[in-house]
Amino acid sequence: MASLSRVHGAVAADQFQGRALTYIKISGTAIGTGYGSIDSNFEKAIRALEGFVVVTIIYAPAANVGIVAVENAPSDLTDATAAVNAAQAVSCTLAASVLTGTTWS
Repeated sequence: MASLSRVHGAVAADQFQGRALTYIKISGTAIGTGYGSIDSNFEKAIRALEGFVVVTIIYAPAANVGIVAVENAPSDLTDATAAVNAAQAVSCTLAASVLTGTTWS
């Protein structure tokens, strides 16, 4: 695995400032529609998710999927999923995700 230099040792390539990142897939029909607009469903979903994790990176969503890199992700996303669904109009699922080649799974 590639490593990056830092003051005290090395940090793996999937870490941000020495903290491990978890990638969360937000899946929901049309979650990416108008995602750049103020108060879009995607923005509301991210805001709700921030009540459970520290969002570090937000990838621009495709039609039905958004990916976020987060710190301090809980092992069970049930409560976070309920909060995301309560915050906006699209029914979503949240799942831990990994990048395999060029595909999120």
